[in-house]
Amino acid sequence: MNNNRKEISDNVVTFHSSKDVAKQIGISPVTLKKHSLLIEKISDGAVLYQRNGKNSRIYNDLDVRFISRTLSIRDTLGVPLEKAIKTTLTEDGVLAEPNGRTPSVLHNNPDSGTPNEFYAVLNRQNAHIESLLEANHELIKTNKELSSQMKEILEKINFEEIKRLNEPKKKKWWSFK
Repeated sequence: MNNNRKEISDNVVTFHSSKDVAKQIGISPVTLKKHSLLIEKISDGAVLYQRNGKNSRIYNDLDVRFISRTLSIRDTLGVPLEKAIKTTLTEDGVLAEPNGRTPSVLHNNPDSGTPNEFYAVLNRQNAHIESLLEANHELIKTNKELSSQMKEILEKINFEEIKRLNEPKKKKWWSFK
């Protein structure tokens, strides 16, 4: 019986008011509303926030994390909010990726995809992260090679000779030109 109770509680989704979410994220409720409208617009309806009986937006924990990540990307990278939203939507598989792949899962509706679709999204995200890490390692390797080459070049340069060649030539006291 305990197992059933745990399974039921795992499926319960808690919703938060916009006032609570705004306070948690550290923005005003009006700003949260503007951000939410922009997210719904940019996602072309793929992300639609739930509404309560008074037609006010309510947010689940996934929504709060999504908005927080978007604001974090905006602040960290110093990009406009629209670009941060597009980045987050692309990472979550809601928008088509730059390579043209289309998303298979909606961000905000866990019932819209099968577990296999969510698994596929996670695998794509992991593969993307791995490719970024691989590219980062290649850049580090290239940087080390270039640093080594630069060190060899600098060791070969005779700075005293260059300094002597660049010094202005002094005229002999008897020379007039």
